[in-house]
Amino acid sequence: MTIRGLYSATLFVEDLDRTADFYVDVLGFEPETRSDRARMLRAGEFRLLLHVGGSTPGEQNLHLHLAVDDVDAFHREVSARGAAPEAPPETKPWGLRSFELRDPSGYLWEFVQEVEVAKTPG
Repeated sequence: MTIRGLYSATLFVEDLDRTADFYVDVLGFEPETRSDRARMLRAGEFRLLLHVGGSTPGEQNLHLHLAVDDVDAFHREVSARGAAPEAPPETKPWGLRSFELRDPSGYLWEFVQEVEVAKTPG
């Protein structure tokens, strides 16, 4: 299994609207999805997730997402090599199947695979 590239990065920000406006209006990102606590923006194939959170000491302010072809196989492979993922792969309602893994310095990486998700009525 190989990593295909950086899928997205999450920045934890204090002022969600102001930061999103900067990335859209100044840098030209396209808005994809939004909620009260997050905005997904896109520039080409790269996605930037802005999420409410601050600069609290000890709190991680960056979350990186790497795209893989088969997230379940990649999970098995890194586990066999001695890694200790946070949890097994899980399908998210926004169309990603993923798992998270911390590096030796404590940085959290999320390995993702795009998947189809069932639409919820209503």
